[in-house]
Amino acid sequence: MSSINTIRTYINDPDGIIFPDAYLYDCINDALLDMYSDCKPETTSATLTLNTNDDIVNIPPTIMIPQQVIYQNKPYFITTQAELERWSRQWRTSDTGQPKWFIRFDHNRIRVWPRPDQLYDMTIWGIGWPSEINSTNTTIDDDSRWRQAVEHKTASKLLELSRPDLAQMHESIYQENRHGYIINQRNYQGHNIRQLRPGTRYNNAQIGPISVGRWYK
Repeated sequence: MSSINTIRTYINDPDGIIFPDAYLYDCINDALLDMYSDCKPETTSATLTLNTNDDIVNIPPTIMIPQQVIYQNKPYFITTQAELERWSRQWRTSDTGQPKWFIRFDHNRIRVWPRPDQLYDMTIWGIGWPSEINSTNTTIDDDSRWRQAVEHKTASKLLELSRPDLAQMHESIYQENRHGYIINQRNYQGHNIRQLRPGTRYNNAQIGPISVGRWYK
């Protein structure tokens, strides 16, 4: 059964009488944005071009949640306006130079500080936008936990006005599957805890840089 049919079964609308396909696709896309914001499943990169004296610049359209900027192999992280104010109360009158602070201004723009003294091409990393669900792309994902989480989140959104009791039930199942997905992702990483016992020389060499392993030969 496809995810579209599964969701329609949850909301008891198999023929799309109450919720037309277009409305259902919009709600699935909203649920996907919630999942990407909560789980941060994968990162992507894009070029961030800063012109001389730029103050507020657009985030590249492929990036939904910016996380860090790389320039000359050095990472610079996204911060807040409050942190900039704490760092320097005279930030508005500072000299131009290489930007080292990147402040989230709104949903699609960031402020750079100091303002660039020349043209800079930097690389910005962050969470990308999910693929839009529409009439020609109805596949949510192959991961069962992820797919079930999106299905239940969508059902919760659709039922929250007419059946808040069922909406709360689907929200609980969404949270359970979302949590399970995050646990699975963490367990797939190379630095996860392998066993609750002192590590062997081989284990200790695996979880750090190769140069560290030479001490455990």
